[in-house]
Amino acid sequence: MSSAFQIGRIAGIPIRLHITFLVIIPIVAIAFATITQTFHVNIFGEVYDLSYGFNAVEPPMVRWLYSFAFSILLFICVALHELGHSFVAMRYGIKIRSITLYIFGGVASMEDIPRNPSMEARMAVAGPSVSGIIGLGCVLLSFQSALLLGGSQPLTTLLWTLGFINIILMVFNLLPAFPMDGGRILRAWFATRMPYVEATRRAAGIGKLFAILMGVLGIMGSPFLILIAFFVYIAATDEERSTAIVVPLEGVKVRDIMSVDLKTVSPQMPLPEIMNLM
Repeated sequence: MSSAFQIGRIAGIPIRLHITFLVIIPIVAIAFATITQTFHVNIFGEVYDLSYGFNAVEPPMVRWLYSFAFSILLFICVALHELGHSFVAMRYGIKIRSITLYIFGGVASMEDIPRNPSMEARMAVAGPSVSGIIGLGCVLLSFQSALLLGGSQPLTTLLWTLGFINIILMVFNLLPAFPMDGGRILRAWFATRMPYVEATRRAAGIGKLFAILMGVLGIMGSPFLILIAFFVYIAATDEERSTAIVVPLEGVKVRDIMSVDLKTVSPQMPLPEIMNLM
């Protein structure tokens, strides 16, 4: 039985949810329902208190409603991030098999990743660009909401929190931690200066270093960061290994490696003589 199920299609791309996604939705909702951090923001000469998190929202029913709405909207933003990658890939003729939302985020499954550095860089930067646009848009809308409704209103808090997190996601994804988006941009840059396999090896090495640093920071206070570090390290290792195997074989035909010196033996030939022919 598949561990992911399809919930729909966007532009012909199947959108799938992994079972772990059903776990992270309530976890994110609970986390943001129990925290509040206030920012003093000057909007057109007047200072407003904009809250990050929903712990200060009353009554409790409204707090939980907005927390779960935020959690769902956040992962819609993650899906849009992956669609950003996918739409650019489709412009280059690359088929997108599906987009799957996991506990760690989204993954666009493509038939192939282009070897052209410029194409790979544009595909990689598309996702963080979408997150940045969403983040900036939500922040600006939160300013407008604060002017009209007040900084402490739940809608203002929702917009500010969603915008803030999307901007963080943009910055985080642009870290040069291969195979994250920033790491793919780094590999594309390396690939303009050296063979593709070597570019992947260097980018993966830097990615694994970032994974170790994230793991250390996670030990100091964020178990979730440890899980992300583990995922990045394993993914970087796997892609480095697969690239080292696949790329040298591109363009190689069966006739290039098959044996053409065929030997025949009779059924009566002794086994030791057959072994000498091998």
